[in-house]
Amino acid sequence: HLGNVVPDASATGDGLQYAVVIDAGSTGSRVHTYRFKPSAKGPELIDDDFHQLKPGLSSFADTPDKGAESLTPLLEAAVARVPASAQSVTTIEVRATAGLRLLPGDKAEDLLAAVRRFLAKYPFTFDDSSVSIMDGADEGAYQWVTINYLIGAMGGPPSQTVAAVDLGGGSVQLAYALPQNTAASAPRGYVRALRGGGAHYHVYVHSHLGYGLMAGRV
Repeated sequence: HLGNVVPDASATGDGLQYAVVIDAGSTGSRVHTYRFKPSAKGPELIDDDFHQLKPGLSSFADTPDKGAESLTPLLEAAVARVPASAQSVTTIEVRATAGLRLLPGDKAEDLLAAVRRFLAKYPFTFDDSSVSIMDGADEGAYQWVTINYLIGAMGGPPSQTVAAVDLGGGSVQLAYALPQNTAASAPRGYVRALRGGGAHYHVYVHSHLGYGLMAGRV
């Protein structure tokens, strides 16, 4: 996936690669501006410049343009982090989670449309598919990949990986790697085929919408 979102290092001017991701969660929005160095095995993470703010996009369900504008501090932080020579080739993605999944009618799509219009004011590259609501199962799967990548477990057998429990504001996700024979007997739709570190994994993943930390208080 990194090969699809980070630019060629020769195009950035400093030999590094950048990617900007905004996590539009239930309780707030966060920006991650990643720096990578190219290697024979693919991009290697150098660091992650992180900023956050509250409230989340779903708080602007009736005022979508204000919701998009609320991301201004995060976008300005990303602009400050990415060198000017790399901005036009650096991708930006906005992935909303359970807060928008819980909105009624067209309110979620109105917010996403407003964010797409607002992003056009910034120098990063994106298309309509770059701004979307992430499926709960995808959210859990990416969380599992992230944790196991960061602890250096990717590439080993399933028994050497760790489970991931993502307790968000509006939902909770559970993900863990299964032995191949167990994965074959799992209920349909509960197992994702993932690849990382040169290995293939069968990951059980399920999202429980409405069971997040804030949703549980209602």
